[in-house]
Amino acid sequence: MDNDITATFNGKPTMTVVQGEDRAFSVALRDTNTGEPCDLTGCGIHFEFLGLNDFPVRRFSDALTFSPGVVDPGDDFYWGAHGLVTGDPVQFTGTPPAPVSTGQTYLVVVVDEDNFSLTAMDGTPIVITAAAGGNYALKCADVVITTPPTSGVVTLTLRSLVTAALQPGIGQTFQIEVVNSNGLRRIYLEPLELDVYPQVV
Repeated sequence: MDNDITATFNGKPTMTVVQGEDRAFSVALRDTNTGEPCDLTGCGIHFEFLGLNDFPVRRFSDALTFSPGVVDPGDDFYWGAHGLVTGDPVQFTGTPPAPVSTGQTYLVVVVDEDNFSLTAMDGTPIVITAAAGGNYALKCADVVITTPPTSGVVTLTLRSLVTAALQPGIGQTFQIEVVNSNGLRRIYLEPLELDVYPQVV
């Protein structure tokens, strides 16, 4: 494991989250040795909240790539242990299967831990009618590599459906994985922590 990234939540090592409420924040990534911002040009970012009892909630930028033919007409999308939550907003790049379009935002419907389908933003189910014409990638619309990518800042929104699934507790582990365009993976595990509190009704 190559822990050469120093990461902070908005300049702080910890962040508070209330169950069932949206939470937007930014993460600044710096080279531990030089102190310079990480250049995220061409990178994919994975965020994973391990939480209590290692309960995973995964978020990612454009790092999930499918090959042509992975999804046939009428099929669901497959990604082993995807960690998605029903209602997650996602977008596609490349040449996804019809009628999915790049630049459009869709909502995830979890079928099981390895499969998911899509709906339009108004809830209309998306039924795949043709296999993809080439490679395509899915990205979570809630994860944005802030412009310019040389700033090393990533903006992330945890939607209420996601925070509702987190278990209350102090000091939960937050994992970041940076995947460079050359395939190099750099993983940072600590000291980023989430303090999750129950919603006061």
